[in-house]
Amino acid sequence: IVIKPFWMAFKFHGTRASLITYLLSKGQQETIIKSISGHTLDSQSFTRYVKISNDMKLKAMQKIAMFVD
Repeated sequence: IVIKPFWMAFKFHGTRASLITYLLSKGQQETIIKSISGHTLDSQSFTRYVKISNDMKLKAMQKIAMFVD
């Protein structure tokens, strides 16, 4: 059995972007996601894979609202 890095198993950018966005939405650390996806820690291309959803924005605003009340 040959074990490849995760990022080599998925060659489609859409799949890669979905995984990165999903992991970020679940609160995973960016450095861990970069390691999983094959990006270097100082990667400039990483952010193009992040798709911020309305749900992610809503959750962020709800966290802020807890401190304002």
